[in-house]
Parts: sequence; structure tokens; C-alpha cells
Amino acid sequence: MSKTEHHAPEINAYTVCGLVVLSRPENYRQVLDLLLTIKGLDVHNSTDTGRFAITLEEFPESSLMTHQIEQVRCLPGIIDVSLVYTHTEPLTNDGGSDGRGLTASQ
Repeated sequence: MSKTEHHAPEINAYTVCGLVVLSRPENYRQVLDLLLTIKGLDVHNSTDTGRFAITLEEFPESSLMTHQIEQVRCLPGIIDVSLVYTHTEPLTNDGGSDGRGLTASQ
């Protein structure tokens, strides 16, 4: 493998994180429309003052959570992104979670 060639690490867990996203009020509609285009992202609450409560899900076939958060952070009109929650569970052989639930604080 060359020095410039990168392979995504194998993901053996399901991770979900909660984010608070802030935008300028005048960019609310544009930011909402852009957020809704991101795979694995759900907008749970938003206000026209530019505040969004979202979750991101990371699955084995998706990009790394850090890449997804960076994608949100780099959207036009975003002022701030704060990570407020994260939860990870190991995947079973069939791709489901095992229900044990591991969090960043454990």
C-alpha cells in the first residue's frame, strides 16, 4: 500500500450521537435543507432562530462518525456544532446490536 492510499477501518459497532447545531437565523431554511441530505442524520427539533437538535448514526457501511460531524460543521451557514451525547454498541454477527450498550463514559 502506498503512503497516500488509505483504507477505512472496519467498523464493528453501531454508534449514534446527538448534536446541537447553530446557524444564523437568516440561514435556517438553507441549513435545514442541507442537513436533510446527509445520510444517517435526523433532525429532531429545530427553530427558525437557527437551532437544531440532530442525531447522526454510524453503521458499518457508512463513513466514520468523525467524518459525518465534520461534514455538518463545514456546511455553509453553520456557526457552531456541539456534541452532547454519544452511544456505541458492539454489532452481532448478523449486523444487529447486542443490546449491552457501551457509552463514552463507561
